[in-house]
Amino acid sequence: MEKNLITTADVWTDRFPNNKENISGAFIDGWVGGRPYDAVKAIKNCNCFYLVNGKTDTLRNKHNAIMFYKDKKCVRCAFLDDGTDLESQIKTALQQKVDDKTLLDIFDAHKIKIKTVDLKEKPIKNKYSADPDIASCDRYELLKCMLEGCYTEDKIGFQISGTWQNIKYNPNADIEIKLTTDEEIIDIKHNALIYTNIQGFGNRIIIIQNESGITRDMVSKELDLRFGEYEVADLSAVK
Repeated sequence: MEKNLITTADVWTDRFPNNKENISGAFIDGWVGGRPYDAVKAIKNCNCFYLVNGKTDTLRNKHNAIMFYKDKKCVRCAFLDDGTDLESQIKTALQQKVDDKTLLDIFDAHKIKIKTVDLKEKPIKNKYSADPDIASCDRYELLKCMLEGCYTEDKIGFQISGTWQNIKYNPNADIEIKLTTDEEIIDIKHNALIYTNIQGFGNRIIIIQNESGITRDMVSKELDLRFGEYEVADLSAVK
């Protein structure tokens, strides 16, 4: 069977095992006044690679994933650590509420099912030099929210507080997220990144997808608006 090629989607990435903000944000984003997806697939024991300049020696690989679909098209992905308890985190995410209804109630009402696939791949652990919070951005409005410390466009509780320090911008980045599942080949390329250290939180990078439509001028405008001063640097500055 020919596999579907995915080159752009909403992306969430675990910062550490059982990163509640990651999975819960991926599940609930878009349900306020909308219906962002109609099917879900949980993938165990896979290998998701984060390549910087074609190499996997900078950012940490991930080994579980959740795919979200609308009209049979993948619109959202969450990439998770191998130490994440997938079933427990999904159960917690489904207890979140939208207009006094839990996501579990909404799933039941819309007949949304969660399919589980175990690829049974041996985890490929990589040496890496950086382990920041990673936010992959595929649209302009989401970028604005991310620069305010949010994980989602809905701004429904997952927000990083603290002063942004040591802000750097690389308008010529080369970052690629790659994963092959039972049905898809995910190959999401990024051409820019914003790096910061957030006081009381740690390091974060926002990476801009090639197919996002976000231009360098748009990024510069938002950085100027919010921070005024920032450096231009490559990913070697990220620790």
